[in-house]
Amino acid sequence: MSAKAARRFLIFTTLLAVVCGFDGKETVNADTKTEKKAEIRENKTYEDKAFSEYSLIFQQLLEKDRSVSELAEKTYPKIIKEYKDFVKKYPQSRLVDDAKLRIAEFYNIWGTAGSGDLLKRKLNTPGDWRKKASMWLLDIVENHPDSKAVSYPRGEETKEYTAAYALYFLYVWGSPKDKKYLETLINKYPASEAFEWARDILKSAEKNKKSR
Repeated sequence: MSAKAARRFLIFTTLLAVVCGFDGKETVNADTKTEKKAEIRENKTYEDKAFSEYSLIFQQLLEKDRSVSELAEKTYPKIIKEYKDFVKKYPQSRLVDDAKLRIAEFYNIWGTAGSGDLLKRKLNTPGDWRKKASMWLLDIVENHPDSKAVSYPRGEETKEYTAAYALYFLYVWGSPKDKKYLETLINKYPASEAFEWARDILKSAEKNKKSR
């Protein structure tokens, strides 16, 4: 899968939902059961609020058609700010790692807005977008190594690791590109879809090396 296709896959996948459940067998007293139930309700409310606000951030892209100029000047920086605010407001949410990935993705989209077009010369795009995107991707790798995506609307945990995507994009968006990220991805996340992308890139590089 190309970097462009992978980027579209991640940005335009359906937003993740979180369903907090409790199905353990209890052998504790009634008071403890009541406390547990109260805690579960509180956590569910927290995640419900988080998901509601999280959904609204992304939906801004679907409101109406926008020009490249309007997206770059207003929409992308606004969305990045709102994802950052979400991370601060809901630090314990299971959507935090996804929010960080979105921040990195939108830095990439904003920074490359209008690429190959004369319009790019007129756009106010960040020159240090790679650095800022990398910061958030590394945050995911370091602080959310075991976080998995959750499917919507059923709320089932998938096999995909957010950190695997982060490692892939650290390579794809890097300048120069560092293969250590792909190697780490392959070693740590063999069940991830991104594993196949990394493997194909490394195989192609090795094949080109031998043909020289």
